This record gives sequence, structure tokens and C-alpha cells, in this order.
Amino acid sequence: MGRDTVYKSVDDFTMSMLLTPVFNWAYENDLTLYRNLDKHFDAFKSRSMWSCEEDQMRSILKNTEFNPLDFLTRAVNKADYNDTLRFRWTFTYDRSVNKGEADYEWKYGNMKEHPYTALIPLIDERMKYLKDNNLDDWHKSEDHDKHDHFRYWINNFLTEDKLFSMRLFVENDTKALDTLYIGTNQYQEFNEILKYILENNICPDPHHKELIVSDFANPDIYNPRKINSSGQFGGFWYLVYLTSTELREVYKTKIKKNRLSERDKAVWAYINAHKHEDYPTKFYVFIT
Repeated sequence: MGRDTVYKSVDDFTMSMLLTPVFNWAYENDLTLYRNLDKHFDAFKSRSMWSCEEDQMRSILKNTEFNPLDFLTRAVNKADYNDTLRFRWTFTYDRSVNKGEADYEWKYGNMKEHPYTALIPLIDERMKYLKDNNLDDWHKSEDHDKHDHFRYWINNFLTEDKLFSMRLFVENDTKALDTLYIGTNQYQEFNEILKYILENNICPDPHHKELIVSDFANPDIYNPRKINSSGQFGGFWYLVYLTSTELREVYKTKIKKNRLSERDKAVWAYINAHKHEDYPTKFYVFIT
């Protein structure tokens, strides 16, 4: 769903849209719920919806019987890995683990009944669904509306009539860094990597928003450079990576080996050499 989507019922609402009326209701009726949700979902951000969605939402909500537990249930069932964990932190808070907040009386817990205890097994079911579908990962999300702008840019690199080139910054568990030149968008490797990102629900990892690389003109540890996005383009502020496992899948299923040059074969041989890793090597995309 995107900005031009027509929403006909609550069933069409995105996860963030479902939380908005909950925040509005909770502010007036249940400040405990409001504070718990605000801690992990940011009430201000959620309540500041796009204006094009707001009118549709109001119209639908006028004819809908509102129940906060029902809307929260719907939201959980649409959550990606990141948001499912946020729901878990919101409603299944465990004092024995989170001792730093043990005195927060407004925090919910799984050791004591609260008005939204019924969500706890639903959150566990959602997590199981994500795991079963290989979506229990920080850099994967089926919530395409949430990552609509990022996916727009990836599609733009695939379709715009302009020459782009791609390299991969390689970071492994030793923090060593290499650079692999993939090629331009006139070649299969460039396009297949970006198509894989779209087809496999790859998204930016909220825990990896910065990459420190060496100054290759003066390679020493005193002149690092920070990269915050996978390309220097206006509005494209996303840093995205693929793991060694994911790139090996691209090579195995998408790349036509007979079209590879000797240089390309060496690049993919390097990628394919990263196998059986406890901490998979990350290959950060960088487009110019």
C-alpha cells in the first residue's frame, strides 16, 4: 500500500494506521496504555499521519465500533519482526530481566494480569509465523507500506534511464573491510541484487545505520569515513546490506554464470567463500 491507496475498511489499515486511533483513545481513556505504547512506538510519530490517509481513516472510523484490544490484535497480526518485538517489550515486560525499569509502576508484565494480557499469546504466534517464514530478522519486513519510500528508490534504480554502478562494502566479524565492484545497471548482477531486495522483503536494519570505512586514498586508521546511506542521492537516506547467505542465493538462483567475465567470477568466488559463518558477513550496497 502507498499514498494513493484507497482504504475501504479497517481491514485495509496498515499497522501504523491501526495504532493511531489506539493512541488517540488511550490519551483520553487509558494513560497507562498510552505510556507503554509511546515508549516503543512513538505516539507523536504515529498520530502525525499523512493528510491523504487521515480523511479516509476518519470516515471509516465513524462507522466502526472501536475497541482498543481489537485494534491492537489487528496491529500485532500485521507487525514485522521489529514491531513484533516492540509489542513484546510493551506488553510482556519482565521485571527480572529489565531491572533498570523495575520501579516503573505503569509498565506491564507477564507475571501479572493486565487489560491487554490476551495479546501475549498472539505476539508469540506472530513471532512463530515470522520465524517459520524466515522473516525473523532486523533487515526483513513484509510491511511494504512502512518501507514504501525505500522500495520506491530501489525500483527507481532499476527503472530510471540513467547509468548507475554498484559496489559492495564488505564487513565481517573482524571488522575488516573490503570493496567489491559489481558493475553497472547494464549488467545482470546489478539488477538481480536489487530485484532480490524487493522480492525477499529486505529493508534497512535499524541497528546498522552507519558504516565506517577506511580512507582509501590514505589508508590508515586515523582517517575513517562514515557512510550513512547506500548512495548519495537526494532523499535516499537508507543504508542496506545483504548477508553472505543471501548473496550466495542470488548467485545460485539468478546469475547466468556463462555471462560472467573473469573479474566477475573472482568477485562471486569471494562472496561464495563466506560460508558456514556464525556471524554472516554483511555486504553493504553502495550505488553511484
